Amino acid sequence: MKNDYIGRFFSPGKRFFIGMLLMLVFLLLESLTFRAVMTGFFLVLAVLAGKKILWKNYILLIFFITFFNLLSPWGEVLFSLGPLDITKGALISGLLKGTTFTGLILISLTSIKKGLIIPGKLGGLIGKVFFYFERIFEQKHRLKRHDLIGTLDEILMDTFYESEQD
Repeated sequence: MKNDYIGRFFSPGKRFFIGMLLMLVFLLLESLTFRAVMTGFFLVLAVLAGKKILWKNYILLIFFITFFNLLSPWGEVLFSLGPLDITKGALISGLLKGTTFTGLILISLTSIKKGLIIPGKLGGLIGKVFFYFERIFEQKHRLKRHDLIGTLDEILMDTFYESEQD
C-alpha cells in the first residue's frame, strides 16, 4: 500500500466520523455539479489515503450506470442514436446515480482504516464487516478470470479461517 498521508493526521475513529459527515452532506445535496465535484474530491482523498485507484473502473462504472439509465428515457429528447432517444432527464439522472455510487465507494475507501473501533455490540458487528471487507479487498489480485468462482471461494475461506484464528 502507498503512503497514507491522511492517517498521519487523523486516527481511524476521527477519520471514520469525518467520512460519515462528508457522506451525509454528499447525499443530502442533489446537484449533479456538486456530486461530481465531491466525487473528484473523494478521489483525491482516496489517493492521499494511499489507495490504489484504477481510473478506468470508476469511469466505466459511471458510463454503464448512465447508459442503462438512458434505456428508460424521460424528459426532453436531446438527440437520437438509432432507436435510442437520449433524453435530458435520463442522462442527468444516470450521471447523478453514477457519480453518487462512485463517490460513496471512494469515501468508504478513504474513511475506513484498520484499527477502527466502534463501541457496543453494533460497533463490533460493523467492525467485523469492515474487517472482512478490507481483507477480501486486499486480496482481489488473487482473482483469476478463468476460475473466478474458485478463486473468490479461496479468498473467502482464507479470510474466514484467518478471522477464526484471531
